[in-house]
Amino acid sequence: MDIGMPILNGIEATKQIVNQHPAIAVVILSMYSDEAYVMRALTAGARAYLLKDSAARDLMSASKPFRKVSHF
Repeated sequence: MDIGMPILNGIEATKQIVNQHPAIAVVILSMYSDEAYVMRALTAGARAYLLKDSAARDLMSASKPFRKVSHF
C-alpha cells in the first residue's frame, strides 16, 4: 500500500481494509520516512512500514511472514 494514492490515501485505505477484512495483512511501502507517517500507518492497522528505497532483500524479508507462498 502506498500512502500517496489519489482519491483515498493509503492510511485511510488501510483503516478500511483492516476493519472490513482483519485477516488481510497490509504492508505500507512509502517514500516518507517521517516517524509521524509510520505511526499513523501502524495505528491504522498496517503490519509493516517499509521505505521504497529499501534494498530488494529487505523488502522480501519483511514481507515473508505475510505471504502464503514463497514465490510470486
